[in-house]
Amino acid sequence: MGSKAPARSTLADANARRPAEVFCDLFGALLCQAGRGLRRHACEAVHLLDATHLPLQALAQAWAPGKSGQAAATKLHVDLDGTAGLPVHFEVTPARINDITVAKALILRPGETYVFDLGYYDFGWWRELHDAGCRFVTRLKRHTRPTIVETRPVADGGPIVADATASSSPPTRSRLST
Repeated sequence: MGSKAPARSTLADANARRPAEVFCDLFGALLCQAGRGLRRHACEAVHLLDATHLPLQALAQAWAPGKSGQAAATKLHVDLDGTAGLPVHFEVTPARINDITVAKALILRPGETYVFDLGYYDFGWWRELHDAGCRFVTRLKRHTRPTIVETRPVADGGPIVADATASSSPPTRSRLST
């Protein structure tokens, strides 16, 4: 454009005063303009959902206070398209916001697979994924006792211990009347 790049300190000063929502909105607007190649992968997309706790400097205490006695913090929630290697959604929230709260607001796309950890342990949301035509991969908590519907073989000594389709409730039996 024929202009000189701004000094790094100028950008740092501007970003220090700018709320994170500006970047979230900008990312969302740019994502909507993604090329067809990226959108074409949507049918095969594998979404990796996770969140991370981000400790902040004391200067952030006013807009991101921690719990009483704790330092300022925020949380970054990311939906990474594992096929394309790009984030398709991210959100910055206060640290106290649960991972599943943000996940429930995602737009679910039929045919896509969602992979997540125990922070997304919610049978109701899993049912929403199923009803939307999505697949998901997660771990179960030790106390969960599902009903196994189908099992598939796995290689001995491999990283996968078991591969099964499960139901959270026992199958119902219907009675035929004559």
